[in-house]
Amino acid sequence: MYPTTLTQLARANPFSAPLFTLQKAGEPETHSPVQKRRLAAAATAESADSCEFGSGKYYALCGFGGILSCGITHTAVVPLDLVKCRLQVDPAKYKSIFNGFSITIREDGVRGLAKGWAPTFIGYSMQGLCKFGFYEVFKIMYGDLLGEVIRLLPFACFERTVELLYKYVVPKPRSECSKSEQLVVTFVAGYIGEPDL
Repeated sequence: MYPTTLTQLARANPFSAPLFTLQKAGEPETHSPVQKRRLAAAATAESADSCEFGSGKYYALCGFGGILSCGITHTAVVPLDLVKCRLQVDPAKYKSIFNGFSITIREDGVRGLAKGWAPTFIGYSMQGLCKFGFYEVFKIMYGDLLGEVIRLLPFACFERTVELLYKYVVPKPRSECSKSEQLVVTFVAGYIGEPDL
C-alpha cells in the first residue's frame, strides 16, 4: 500500500494547476475538461491509523501533536532555562552556564535541574493544544467561508513579494544570483509575503 501511495504522491505535481482533488490510491482516475491536480494521501480512511480530515478525531490528533511538540520540547530545556535565570538573578554566584550547572548539581543534585518542569510542561502543553488544534479548526472554517479562489491568495502574495524583493532589495538581477542567494530571497518572501489562510 505505502510504496504505491508514496510513488503517486511523488509523481503528483502540487503546483501544476490551481484546482485539485484528493484521490485514494488505486482509485480510477476521472477525466474532466479542467486540468486538476491530484494528491495522494499517505494513509487511507480504512486504515486503523488514519482519520477523516476535519473530523473530531482529526482535531484531537492535531491538538495532541501540539501537546507533544510544545510540552515536551519546552520541558526538555528547563535545566538550561533554570541556570539562565540563576545567572541573571545572581551573577556573582553563577559566573557562566557551565559554572551554573555545576553549582546547581552540587547544591541540589541532578534533580535540582528539573525544578519547575511541571508548570512548564502543563503551560506549554495547553499552548500547543490550542495553537495546533484551533489552527486546524479555523483554517478549515475560514477556508470554507472564503472559497477556493481566496485560498490561492498566499501563492499570489508570495510570488509578488519575490518580484518586489528582486526589484527593490536585491542589488543584482535574479539570473545573476547564486542558488543560496535565491534560497534566502525565497525564504524572506515566504516569511513576509505569504498570509496563512
